[in-house]
Amino acid sequence: MLRRIPYGDHDLILTLFTPDHGKISVFAKSARKDARRFSGTLEPLSVLKVVLKTRSGNLSLLSEAVLVDPLATIRTDLRKTAYASYWSEIAGIVPEEGAVQKPNGYPLLHQALTALDRDMMDKAVLHVLFQLKFTRLSGFFPELTHCQTCRTHLDDVSPRGLAVDILSGGLICGDCVSRTLGPYRLSKGAVKILLWLETADILKASRIRFTRDLLEECACFLEAFLPHHLGHAPRSLVFLKHIRNRKKEGCSYHVG
Repeated sequence: MLRRIPYGDHDLILTLFTPDHGKISVFAKSARKDARRFSGTLEPLSVLKVVLKTRSGNLSLLSEAVLVDPLATIRTDLRKTAYASYWSEIAGIVPEEGAVQKPNGYPLLHQALTALDRDMMDKAVLHVLFQLKFTRLSGFFPELTHCQTCRTHLDDVSPRGLAVDILSGGLICGDCVSRTLGPYRLSKGAVKILLWLETADILKASRIRFTRDLLEECACFLEAFLPHHLGHAPRSLVFLKHIRNRKKEGCSYHVG
């Protein structure tokens, strides 16, 4: 369950993210009035098993809800909440018409939230990993192995002046960067981390230590790249950046 909104004096409108139908809204009648009926079940970011009754011309009616996994530590940790809110919003975005493909983000989101709740790996690494996997799932993973202009391979590119073209999603070497509008500067180390993590799973990624500066660089790039290609600016990203800046983890890399 992504969120709940009070409706009238006794009811709730719930936003659910489902394996088969993506993001949907349902009506929970008397959910606030009858505390015993859904006691402790309808909490944001909980994993539920639900039974719905369809109604012609109206939201489906929530008939039953069973708590499968509360993912409780996410709601008690502000930083975890910020990450989970951003991932949930990203996964629930319906791509614009003409997008490469419409991803089914449910399995990835479920896996990421479970890992976040259980502290299975560093939160910053998991944040980069989720965005990379969703980018690949959506069909617009950036081309980072060679310069898109001169075709020089990453291994042979000078680390000086390296960038990625946000619009095309291609790597730009320092010799070609002046021909690109709005290049996003990335270090060679960050590019190599992105390429490595793209092929890694949670277990493999949890065993490797990355420098905090490089993780921050990767995260900030993906937070610019992913929303641009989804055609949507997530409101939850503002909250995430606010929490990160409070902990002095703000993005220091920029376009241009």
